[in-house]
Amino acid sequence: MKRLILMIACVLPFGLGFAGEADKHIAMRQSDAGTFYVPVHLKGGSSTDFLIDTGSSHTVINENTLAVLKENGAAKYAYDIKGVMADGSIKMVSVYLIQSIDIGHHCILNNVEAAVFPGESRQILGLSTLSKTSSFMFTMSPPSLLLSNCQGNISADNAPTKVSALQ
Repeated sequence: MKRLILMIACVLPFGLGFAGEADKHIAMRQSDAGTFYVPVHLKGGSSTDFLIDTGSSHTVINENTLAVLKENGAAKYAYDIKGVMADGSIKMVSVYLIQSIDIGHHCILNNVEAAVFPGESRQILGLSTLSKTSSFMFTMSPPSLLLSNCQGNISADNAPTKVSALQ
């Protein structure tokens, strides 16, 4: 038993070092309302700030964003779900598979599910995306999102033009 504990104690620091190398720190912006936003680029679409909402089971995009993604072949229909809206109402919403999402220009995730809300609804980074990182953590000073299991970042040649969701 002592040998097993010693072996775990010797291996544990090396494992933690490797996990830390995969972590990506994404700066968050806090709004006047106290909510947090991160820049997100959708492959085949534009860049905008997404509200971070761990209470949302799905990432949410709006119909305008979906139209651009579909036009560029970067989104395909997956299924419909009953969605409970913030006001308590229930609506059927379509879920699309988004080809690629880049969070904070540091964390690319592929094949992310996103529910589509009407018109120019606020876009939300929810659990369907955050759970693909295998682990995530908020830090408050400074405000940042720590993500693991990212696949890299976009090249400078493909860096998107920033569009703010909160103008």
